[in-house]
Amino acid sequence: MDNKSLSEIKIRIFNYIAERSDISKFDLQRLLSLSSSSLGRVLQEMVEEQLLIQSGYGPSSGGRKPILYNINAHYGYIIGIEISRFYAVLGLFDMKLNAKALTRWRMDSTMNPYTFIEYIDQTISSFCNDHQITKEKIIGIGIGAVGPLDRNQGMIINPKYYSAEGWNNIAITTLIEDKIGIKAVLDNGTDCAALGEQLAFRTQGSVADHLLYINVGVGLRSAMISGGHLVQGIYDREGAFGQMIIKAGDAPVLNGCNPGALENYVSIPVLVEQVKKKIRLGRTLLSNQSPVNDKDVDFDLLIRELRLENPFITELFQQSATYLGIGVANLINIFQPNKVILGGSLINSYKEYAQLVAQTAELYTYNFPSYQTQFTQGILMEDAVATGAALLVRNRLS
Repeated sequence: MDNKSLSEIKIRIFNYIAERSDISKFDLQRLLSLSSSSLGRVLQEMVEEQLLIQSGYGPSSGGRKPILYNINAHYGYIIGIEISRFYAVLGLFDMKLNAKALTRWRMDSTMNPYTFIEYIDQTISSFCNDHQITKEKIIGIGIGAVGPLDRNQGMIINPKYYSAEGWNNIAITTLIEDKIGIKAVLDNGTDCAALGEQLAFRTQGSVADHLLYINVGVGLRSAMISGGHLVQGIYDREGAFGQMIIKAGDAPVLNGCNPGALENYVSIPVLVEQVKKKIRLGRTLLSNQSPVNDKDVDFDLLIRELRLENPFITELFQQSATYLGIGVANLINIFQPNKVILGGSLINSYKEYAQLVAQTAELYTYNFPSYQTQFTQGILMEDAVATGAALLVRNRLS
């Protein structure tokens, strides 16, 4: 076989073993159309290259016990990065995607692309020092970011609601590669989160071949895994879920939203704007009854009022969850997932939010209760995007 074919086979073997652990040559023969001798040579090469290790012996079926193979967790390391509107996450992962170190920071008005890249360069150096590894051991950097993106060009195109200037049309992978000297790959954050959670469920022995991931924060984003594979179109449209029409004819609350679109009723900017409108009309809405300028209203203020059980704010959040449940039901009826993962700043801000979304979605799910899906906030939760971004790199191992 030629070098390209051999490389592709090694990637398939590596990824197959990585998702399952302790695999025999017999198991791999059912996956690959290779003779026993050819497969044996490939496995021996991968052991010599330290991609794989011989992890023990399986049960005998009458003859010699089969050798079991596992991936070498210390073959190299991967950086996984999440870029969202509110915060960023950077993780150092081994080849089994165990997080060796994770850090999180706010994406405030100072965090322009160049400051951001300088910060991650310093953080990667710090992680390497702490774990006594060289940068040469890092095989790649995966980035999961808020779209819209050009995945092929590694560009963040025109994201809304970033606090810092300069994020429009940024070739983020090229800038990182030039600064840090490590190959980088970009995909949208919600797809990365779905992939990360799928892997986590599989690792625990749970089926996750039909999975819907919903992220609700400044915007609404969704990702779908069907038949075990991520569903992606030609263009990056992770924010399209928020443009689902649920009340035709209503005027848009947010600029750039379609009239009657779901994002007009659910997102963080909408909640903030609804409170601002009431204050501009002279309503006293806050628990301490102190006068507040509408310009002082932000999401942090809403969360404080929510924790004080402010009835108006509580009702806003409950109404938002109900509308989201309707939108989720529409996706369930189309894609029929066996798991729905609910994540994001808005969902995590209010303990009853996810429960109310699930209850509402079930009311509008076709053929319920004969057909039911499992609602969950995931296994990885706030680390899902960074983990999935690292998985992007591992899946492209060559």
